[in-house]
Amino acid sequence: MKWVTLLLLTGLLVKQTYTNEQGTEITGQKTVNGAKLFCTSGKWTRHSQSHLDLANKDEKSGEYTCDTTKKNVTVFVKFRTCEDCIELDLASIVFIIIGNIMATTLIGMAVYSLSAQPRTKSFSGNKASDKKTLLYNGEGDTYQQLTAGQTSEYSALGGRKK
Repeated sequence: MKWVTLLLLTGLLVKQTYTNEQGTEITGQKTVNGAKLFCTSGKWTRHSQSHLDLANKDEKSGEYTCDTTKKNVTVFVKFRTCEDCIELDLASIVFIIIGNIMATTLIGMAVYSLSAQPRTKSFSGNKASDKKTLLYNGEGDTYQQLTAGQTSEYSALGGRKK
């Protein structure tokens, strides 16, 4: 809506500059629901008034002629309305940008956590090389020799509880 009014007033200013050189004044004023056009040295042809109240509708677009004693001056007014538009103010833009940054960060963290290699658990103290030897086998023996029919050191261990 702001751009429509800006286009209207810019066109009127250009036309006013052109017509002021010839002695005719056409001025425009922005209103809440549209625009007002003033023909100070005459009257509008179709409406027989010195001012026009134009609503901000596409149907109000067209040529308007200001009749004066010297010359008729025609102004073309174009309204473009946007019924489904959303006005963006500074707060809306900031919230959109912050929301996009947060969503991108969360998606990035989710992708990273799903695609990262699983960490291996450290088994400190549970490795075979870290255990102390329960029974001494001798200096050069890696394994204890089997003795058939004799009780061994392991026969004294507690049995399974039932």
